[in-house]
Parts: sequence; C-alpha cells; structure tokens
Amino acid sequence: MLALGIAALAPIGQVGWPFVTMLWKIAAPLLVALALVQGFLAYGFGYALVQGLRLLVVMETAFVFVLTTHPAKLVAALLARRLPNAVGYVVLATLQSVPMLQRRATNIVDAQRSRGLEVEGGLATRLRAYLPLIAPLVLSALIDVEERALALETRGFSLPGRKTHLDPPQESLADGLARWLLVLVTLALVALRGLVWR
Repeated sequence: MLALGIAALAPIGQVGWPFVTMLWKIAAPLLVALALVQGFLAYGFGYALVQGLRLLVVMETAFVFVLTTHPAKLVAALLARRLPNAVGYVVLATLQSVPMLQRRATNIVDAQRSRGLEVEGGLATRLRAYLPLIAPLVLSALIDVEERALALETRGFSLPGRKTHLDPPQESLADGLARWLLVLVTLALVALRGLVWR
C-alpha cells in the first residue's frame, strides 16, 4: 500500500515518466536479484517479497525526492533552519556531484568520439574506450574541487557570523501544516510498530 501511495506522488509532482524510467532501470534489476538470491538460496520467497517491498518503498521515496526537489532550494531551506553552513555545503556538493560527473563524462566521450576513437560496440570495445576516460575525469574533478575551495574562501565561507541569503525560502501555512502532519504520522507509525513488536 505504501509503495503504491508513493508511486502515486510521482504524477502529482509531474515526474511520472522519469520516475517509471528510474524504477525500470534501477529498482527492477535489484528486486529481481533480491528475489533470486533470497528466494532460491536463503530464506524463501515470502521473505524475499517482504524485503523487496521494503526496498521498493525506500527506492521510490528516494526517486520522488530526487526528481521533485532542487538541491539548491533544499540546502537553502536547511540553512534557513539554522543548519551549519559546512553541513549545507556537504549536502549540496554530494547531491550535485553525480550529475556533474555524468555531464563531464559525456563531454569527454563526445570529444574522444570526434577524434575517431571507437566508443560503441561489444563489451571489450567499450572497456577499451572508457579506460582513457578515467584520467581526464579524475583530473577535472580535482581541478573543480580546488576552484570551489577558492570560490568559497573568496566569498567568506569560513568567516564567523550569521550569513544572509539573496533569496530566502518563503514558507506558507500549508507548508508548516504539512511538515507537522508528517512528523505526527511518522511518530504514530513508529509507535504502532513498537506495539506490533510487543
């Protein structure tokens, strides 16, 4: 039920098709592997079904969150709630690192393809094509880290005192009510789970 409820949030957030794509490409192979390993080799298909549904709920929640929440807006909201700047930067850098590396890898592959390097074909051909990708990708990531550190120091990131924001997040009454409702629902589910375990 919870998995269906979370899946219903994707079309509401206007991310239905990307959500289905992520489920098909990421969740489906993991769930099939879990069913095979747990079903045949370990605890049986009933246990595999329960664990698979739990994993599906976690993955669906993560997919909806990633597809509907802009990292910069998330960090701005966290900083407005008095989260330390260093922690906010770590969260933002973590959320932005994977898409940034993907874009950089795509650019490097395109550059290698324009130079006549074969990047498509069988597994051996693709491995040979992607081995030269590693060095430029790592070097560009290290250069980017140094540039970010210089930019942060230039903007006074490590200076003490409260920072101001150019566009602070505005919270409506509905946002506050939804947040407290989610807190109450979470506490109720934890209490219910504790009663069931007794």
